[in-house]
Amino acid sequence: MSTDFASRLIRLRGDKNLTQQELGDAVGISHSQISRYEAGQAMPRKTVLRKLAEALGVPVEEFQKTDEESSLISVGLITPDGEVDRFDVAKESIDRLREIAESEGISMDLAFTSLLEWYMSNQDGENISFEETIAKMREQLRDSWGKDI
Repeated sequence: MSTDFASRLIRLRGDKNLTQQELGDAVGISHSQISRYEAGQAMPRKTVLRKLAEALGVPVEEFQKTDEESSLISVGLITPDGEVDRFDVAKESIDRLREIAESEGISMDLAFTSLLEWYMSNQDGENISFEETIAKMREQLRDSWGKDI
């Protein structure tokens, strides 16, 4: 089954802040069928695909993109008020960040947080290195949690 379709459906449903139940109701199918689509266990027929596209406010072709979309990964950040901000990141960038995390012996969460902190610090004119930012974030987490990560 198509994992490209599944990941696109997950992303598009998330962009609309719909539950599987809400999307299923809008399309006229069960939430468990939406779950099967998102797990890559089933593919919708053309009539259901049109209804999915309509409910999500996208053209049917959005589900058929391959080149550009398959090289992007949807990332969601939870804001302090509990909302989810979603954006797409190039797969190569995520792979590179994963390599850095592994070489530094840190989690992807810490690597991503450090990257954001580094970017924001440099926007504020601090001009510090990414490695210094990782060390700073490690120290802050060690102080907060009482252990090294």
